[in-house]
Amino acid sequence: MGTELFKAGLPQGHLPEEWLVSRPDSIAAVSAGYAGAGSDAVYACTFGANRINLAKHGLGGRVDEVNRLGVATARQAAPGKYVFGSVGPIGEMLEPSGDITVEDARTAFAGQVAALIASGVDAIVSETNIDMDEAILAVKEARAAGDIAVLASMTFQGPAAGYRTVMGNTPERVAEELLKAGADAIGVNCGFGGHDALEVVKRMKAVHPDAIIMAKPNAGLPSPLGVYATGPEEFAREGLALRDAGVMVLGGCCGTTPAHLAALSMALKAK
Repeated sequence: MGTELFKAGLPQGHLPEEWLVSRPDSIAAVSAGYAGAGSDAVYACTFGANRINLAKHGLGGRVDEVNRLGVATARQAAPGKYVFGSVGPIGEMLEPSGDITVEDARTAFAGQVAALIASGVDAIVSETNIDMDEAILAVKEARAAGDIAVLASMTFQGPAAGYRTVMGNTPERVAEELLKAGADAIGVNCGFGGHDALEVVKRMKAVHPDAIIMAKPNAGLPSPLGVYATGPEEFAREGLALRDAGVMVLGGCCGTTPAHLAALSMALKAK
């Protein structure tokens, strides 16, 4: 969603969710593109639609409205597809690393999740987490909010860091803690491409072979000019390797265009 909106003119530093209010057609076009490429589900543009993050952009009192618009825009753009409510990190570090208290974060997640469920999402996805404690908060609030599928994915560093999160958590520990918190599916998104995502997936499957695993890798790494290295055909090959490793929920994160998802969809159907 983010990289496609940047292509559409979203300024750096501008809140994507604000376009749900001022330029909903631009967001709808992104969802429609992925739906048309063969995706079974699209994410609502609600990644940063929690109270703390929205308040930085003058929308702190519009949590319900922004999340409702996110779900409605995706639903209209992708009829017949599943719509997942995207829940990103709070946007600031939790204490003691930062200034946000656990209770403030819990309240922010609870408010967003309640708004998404009331808007009719098919699932809640806590994604792009680097702090496992924050991800656990989000999962627990989603689990407590109602009878809905809850997916959770973390962002890891590459092989030089031993495939740990920025906070030092291993794939094995992430898998254990997110499942314990109540996630129905766990996995990896963002950070790197499918080759590295495969290593994280294998380690998660090794400790929890029966877990539902999700993977949403980037289209490789971007150049200094923001051009991502992995083309659609290579992305599809990486997707097949992830599927063969046991991944049941596959998608694309930064740099993956509708062409990438179309190639992946075709490859999965062919094999």
